[in-house]
Amino acid sequence: MTDNSSNMGSNSDKKEFDSDRKEFNSDKEFNSKKEFDSKKEFNSKKEFDSKKKDFNSKKFNSNYKSNRSRNNINTIQDLKNSIELKENKINDLKELLEIKDEEKQEVEYELSLKDQELNDLQSKLDILTVENEELTIELNEKESKISKLNNALVKCKYEKDKVDLVLKNEVNIEKSRLKEMDNLNNTIKEKIAIIHDKQEQINYLRTLIDDYKDQTKNNTDNLDLQLKKITKTYEGLLNQKDSIIEKQEQNINELIESQKQIAKDNKATITRLELEIGKYREELKKS
Repeated sequence: MTDNSSNMGSNSDKKEFDSDRKEFNSDKEFNSKKEFDSKKEFNSKKEFDSKKKDFNSKKFNSNYKSNRSRNNINTIQDLKNSIELKENKINDLKELLEIKDEEKQEVEYELSLKDQELNDLQSKLDILTVENEELTIELNEKESKISKLNNALVKCKYEKDKVDLVLKNEVNIEKSRLKEMDNLNNTIKEKIAIIHDKQEQINYLRTLIDDYKDQTKNNTDNLDLQLKKITKTYEGLLNQKDSIIEKQEQNINELIESQKQIAKDNKATITRLELEIGKYREELKKS
């Protein structure tokens, strides 16, 4: 906008200068024409006076000279006036030229300032272009990083789902193992109940034997024979009881060892799962 206004100002000054120059040329032409006409008129008068001199003879000589002198004075005065006007016009034109030169210098100075501003703006534009390119490169890098992070996030989600599935399967397995342990505990309780029943039966038999022993003291030899039979039966029952107790104890020991092994396996599995979960959490924190 400033450059356009300065160009418009310079164009208007140029038009004004051309107008003044045309006016000066027209004045010059007018003055030249006037001078030419005055000379022509002067020559015509001179020729006329000459003819008149020839025509009037010597008696009109004094009048002719007087008129000629008067005409010459008038012509000289007109020429002086014309010269003075031309000098004034020339002085005015010189002053106008000086003003135009000053205005031209001011316009040239303003143009130099505008050129400097234009160069500064061009430099700023180049800097902004470079910064824009750098920002574009940085934006592309950020978009690439975001794409990589999104891919890593998708991969982590997939790994998480996979680990969740594995953990779910492990939990189901552990639940089934716990159910088996509950079943084993119930079996052990049933075995212990059976052993208690057997022990009660043995105690009952011992009570019967004691009763039989008391009765045999007052009985005959037949009772002794019966006592021997009962004793033999008792010994058989004792042997059977010992065998049953030993077998039950063996079964109980096996069940206890199996339960300990299962508990040990469960503990190892839980420890492994805790390590996997901790490792998975660290990977999630890193991502």
